[in-house]
Amino acid sequence: MSLNIEITSVLKKTAVTALAVATFGLGFAASANAAELEYAIKKGGNDATRAATKLLKKDRAADAAHIFKGVIRKGGRSSLLKIAHTNLCAAESMLGNQEAAIAACDAALEIDGSYWQALVNRGHARYLSGDKATALVDYKAALKAEPGESTITGAIAAIESDIVASR
Repeated sequence: MSLNIEITSVLKKTAVTALAVATFGLGFAASANAAELEYAIKKGGNDATRAATKLLKKDRAADAAHIFKGVIRKGGRSSLLKIAHTNLCAAESMLGNQEAAIAACDAALEIDGSYWQALVNRGHARYLSGDKATALVDYKAALKAEPGESTITGAIAAIESDIVASR
């Protein structure tokens, strides 16, 4: 399995991990229409974030990003906003928008500088944009914040192997 495919899988996992209760909340049909997306944003808060996280798990990154942006625009508790920014980072990265992904993770880290999920997702976005060295820095900071987390140790091992192989 290539590292890029692994990273996409991990982006989904960290997005889901960032919201531990992602299995509850609004349910969407396989093809949510604009009205359903706007309803989720209007509902706001945890419900919208859970709904968007479910969409992200279903490879519906564009729809998820739309909801996360709506949640962020609406504002709210810093704990919710940090999750929305972190998951927006994952969605943008899955869409290939690495600069937007990094900016979203930066916003999450402004709220909580040691939020390991944001560090991992930013590391993935940096890796995918070609900045392997800085990605490794993010992964190591995430490991310091959450020692022993297998998502992080796996990412570190993969990127270190990739760096060595490219020399």
